[in-house]
Amino acid sequence: MVKIKKDFKKSIFFLVLFILLLLVTASLASISNKKDNINSEELITATITELTVSNSNTKLLAYFTLKINNPDELKQILISGVPIKFTYYIRLYIPNVNILSFLNRDISDIILIKTVSYDSIKGTYQIHIIDTNSRIIYTNSFNDVLTNICQINDLPVTSLTNLVKGKIHILKVKVEAKKVLSSIPFKDILTIFSSDIFQTNWYEIKFTY
Repeated sequence: MVKIKKDFKKSIFFLVLFILLLLVTASLASISNKKDNINSEELITATITELTVSNSNTKLLAYFTLKINNPDELKQILISGVPIKFTYYIRLYIPNVNILSFLNRDISDIILIKTVSYDSIKGTYQIHIIDTNSRIIYTNSFNDVLTNICQINDLPVTSLTNLVKGKIHILKVKVEAKKVLSSIPFKDILTIFSSDIFQTNWYEIKFTY
């Protein structure tokens, strides 16, 4: 009789444990679905338009526009205290033109970095720009931030002396944005989630000098 009671209690214990596991699994699935819905609603994508080149007396200059589909989400990330780093990759080269030339002729590879942060006490945005030098721009307007990030004008690519007359040149551009978590408390936990915000495809134009 004692053995039957013990077996019955053991069965009840495992039954309760099984029910609890089912409830926990259902809760986690619900949280995951909610997270997926939020991520789909907050998805940020970007494209590059109006890519072109011009020149000064001595330099080849690049121009393009970064079009972000949901800039308000960028603003929310910044206001929450998380800086965003925008990295611009610019590559200029002469493509191989025959079977005897296996490699492209690289002329210039440039990385331009703009890191945007928000000071909630002062209510100002800070844009830290790193290219051939380093400088900081302060503004109270998020629209000014977008203009600085999205409108790239008069960007020096290379000296005109590096171009080859009569040859086709290709200019390629790509931009990516990531959250900067290094200065955020519990960053090791946060980095479990992706810090990527968006990354464009490579966009290119061809021109002859």
